[in-house]
Amino acid sequence: MFRHIKHLIRPFVCRPVLLNREFSSVINKRLAKALEKEFEFEQSQYKLDESVAPYLQESGFEIVEIEGNTLVKLKKNAHGNELEVTFNARSPYADQQQEEHEENQENQENDEGQAQDNSTEFQITVKKPGNKEGIIYECITTNSEIQINNIVYSDDVNNAEKISTYMSMSDYRGPDFSTLDEKLQTAFVEFLKTHGINEDMAVFIETYSVDKEHRLYMDWIDKVKDFIKN
Repeated sequence: MFRHIKHLIRPFVCRPVLLNREFSSVINKRLAKALEKEFEFEQSQYKLDESVAPYLQESGFEIVEIEGNTLVKLKKNAHGNELEVTFNARSPYADQQQEEHEENQENQENDEGQAQDNSTEFQITVKKPGNKEGIIYECITTNSEIQINNIVYSDDVNNAEKISTYMSMSDYRGPDFSTLDEKLQTAFVEFLKTHGINEDMAVFIETYSVDKEHRLYMDWIDKVKDFIKN
């Protein structure tokens, strides 16, 4: 009696399993093919900006980056100081959440939206060789212009948080740069320029941050594609 019952219910147990496996195989192949096409397209679109190598040679900065890591560092010694410029890979579409704007929107508002889309946060750490203490410029570059937000003093700049969250909010990060006396602001800016932090660096950061994100994206697609295939 139980044998007959088992025989009757067996087809209802096995058939859905087989159908699910077949369906899953079709979906896997479809996804793998889509990833392959996307990878080929991104490869065809990618081209390293030809200005990168000349800029590094002329500025004296050494670039340091780790495969699979979004962080990029530029390092050099100048005027008895050690400089480290830090920024992250940036997608050119990260801030474009609204594609349509009302027809009566003011031109000034449109300009501000574009500025946000093209902006890249970065930090400049300045310290003496062999010492831990130093200052950290918290900056943003927009359309090749550098804007200083804060100048932080730290007893240990090596352990200060880099990019995105910057320093702990409980630490004093210095006054808002725009509130400083204009002569003091000018002096801080000139100090950076003598160390090679200028409009050329702003262009480099904006260009290379997008380039870095593109390479990370291609690597991600390639690895996910191989995982799905296998």
